[in-house]
Order: sequence, then structure tokens, then C-alpha cells
Amino acid sequence: MAKAATTKARQVSWEELSAGLAGQVPFSPKAIISTVFGDMLSPGRGSVWLSSIVQLVSAFGLEASHVRTAALRLVYDGWLDAVRSGKYSYYSLSKETFENSRDYFERVYGEPRSVWDGSWQIVLFEPDNFDKRVVADLKLRLQWLGFGPFAPNLYAAPGNDPGACQHLVRELKIEGKVQILSATPASQMAPASMQATIRKAWSLDAVEAGYRDFIALFGPVQAALSEGEIPPETAFQVRTLLVLAYRRIVLQDPKLPLQLLPPSWAGTEAYALCRALYFQLLPPSEMFLAETVQTSEGTLAPVSDEVLRRFGGTPSAAPALQG
Repeated sequence: MAKAATTKARQVSWEELSAGLAGQVPFSPKAIISTVFGDMLSPGRGSVWLSSIVQLVSAFGLEASHVRTAALRLVYDGWLDAVRSGKYSYYSLSKETFENSRDYFERVYGEPRSVWDGSWQIVLFEPDNFDKRVVADLKLRLQWLGFGPFAPNLYAAPGNDPGACQHLVRELKIEGKVQILSATPASQMAPASMQATIRKAWSLDAVEAGYRDFIALFGPVQAALSEGEIPPETAFQVRTLLVLAYRRIVLQDPKLPLQLLPPSWAGTEAYALCRALYFQLLPPSEMFLAETVQTSEGTLAPVSDEVLRRFGGTPSAAPALQG
């Protein structure tokens, strides 16, 4: 009897923890669906039955009609693909979205930068030469690549690897309208002046505050996981909210080399926390997905090596997840 009471109390504790997170991480049906597909249902795992999507997202208390509407909007936006098989509809991350999100995946799941040779990349462009939507997309994607705005038409990032930037220019079809330059400092700026310039260009104070909020919010999850086994559905909920919350902060973070960051940078601790939680939540959340998701091929395909390499992980560390 005492054991049953303890188990029930633990379940209530997990329910309260999950509800507490959901109350502090803002989300919409569209945000949850895009997070689940981006993090858990990559193209190689099959096209997912709409009813499975509804069942997954209902774990967050969202109405089925709102989930269906959000899924259709994501199809309309080109973010998801939809196919019909008889009376059933199946959804998958579109190939275009997957290809265009490589920079995004590296930003969210990549490790902190620890090495820098002192060089810089500079991107120059004239906003009046582009459609406003192209300018907005260019600035957003430059931000994903770690560039900061030093002027309305000048973005800079530490490092000397123009490949990703050149790929972006080709993808947006703006060749000849953007200048990509490499530079090295002619003299060393005083550390205090450099820190002030960097904090302003990349709004580091706001980014660091976001990381500290993330640590305060998800730190208790790590403590709870050390005390008891998390139910699979709760693991799915927490993993979704973890990635959603971390993504919102890390996409604002230029991931500067450690030499350019202030001492005791909160992003380092937030990364370590997110990494630890992600791999702790991965097995039970995948168990829930396997039990819940039906695809056009039948069952959900196993986790790919790409997922297991996130946050610096290795595929050999979790062979049971690969089928």
C-alpha cells in the first residue's frame, strides 16, 4: 500500500511539473507542431497520420480542431507536406524546409564555439536593392549564422568560413547584390571596448537573461529525473517544451567564441543543462512516440544517427533507440 501511495504521489509530481512548465513556456498549436516535427519527426521517419498528430498535441490541452487548422496552415506555408491515402491524411516535414533548416539545426543543437583565430566575416548589402521580404529573410538567416548588425547594411561574425554565407546568398538568389568580405584586425581593441561593442551589436544582455530564465525553469527537471522515472508521455511533453524554450533563446545567441564572451557566460551552463536533459528524456519520449504515432508505412521509423549526434552526442551511446 505504501509503495502504491509513493508511486501515485510521484505521478502527481510529474503532472504538476509538466503543467508548471507548460504554464511558463508560451506556445500555440503551430509552435508545438513545428517543434515536434523539427525535433522528432524528421523526413526519414515517415509521413505521420493526422490523427496521430492530434493525439500528440492533445497532450498540451489543445483542441483537435485547432491542431488540424495549424497543420493546414503549415502546409500552406510550405513547411509541411500533406498527402492523402484513401480517407487518411499524412503529414511530413517538407524537403525544402528540411534543406533550408540545416543552419537552424546547427544553431539549436550545435556545441559552443571554443576556438577562434581572430578573423571576421563581413556582409555588406543595400536594403533598397531587395524586396522587403528578402531583406527580412536575409537578416534572419544571417542571425542564425551568428552575424550581428553593426549598421543597417553591415553584418559581421567572428570566423573565416564563408561557405555557409555563400550558400545562403545562392539560396536567396541575390548573387551580385551582396559583398562577403574577410578581415583581420589591424590593431587590438581594448578588452572593455570590445566587450561593450559586442554586447550592443548582439544584445547579449537580453540573451544572457533568457539563458538564466531557462536554467531556473528547467533546473528542477534535472533534480526530478534523479529522483524517479519519468512517464513516457510526460517525457514527450517536457522534451517538446525543452526544445521550444531553448530554441527561442539560442536563435538569438550568435554563439560567439568564448574569447569574446563575458566571464561565466550563462549560455554555457544552459547548453550543458539542455544537453543532459535531452538525452535523459530521449528514450522515454521515443517510447511514447513509438506507441502513439502511425505513419503511411505503418510504424514510426527508429531514431536516426543525426538525432543522436545532437548536442555533441554519439550514435553508439544509444543503440537501443536505433531499432
